[in-house]
Amino acid sequence: MRLNFNLGGFVEVALPCSKNRKLFVAEVIDVQEDEVLFRYMEAARGGFKWPTVEDVSWEHHSSVTRHLDNPVLDIQKIKLDFDFITGEYPVLDILKSSNHGENQSFVV
Repeated sequence: MRLNFNLGGFVEVALPCSKNRKLFVAEVIDVQEDEVLFRYMEAARGGFKWPTVEDVSWEHHSSVTRHLDNPVLDIQKIKLDFDFITGEYPVLDILKSSNHGENQSFVV
């Protein structure tokens, strides 16, 4: 069965780990022939977040068990630091496009 993949879409991926298969949540980054480049999220208190070190791999499209809805940002988990010396507020990480979603928590 051939699945259609949307770049930036989220999927559940089954990968072999020891004697069993383990399920992972991943974003589709690229698609080539029968392989897909995934960027994996890690579990975090009832949801998922981007790991500190980017975790990516090319896997056969058959490793996808299902497509997932796009994640929803959990606003309650956003942390904002304040610089008491200058009195300036930082730009929230969720607004920066260069960090690829670091420090964002999602519920999938």
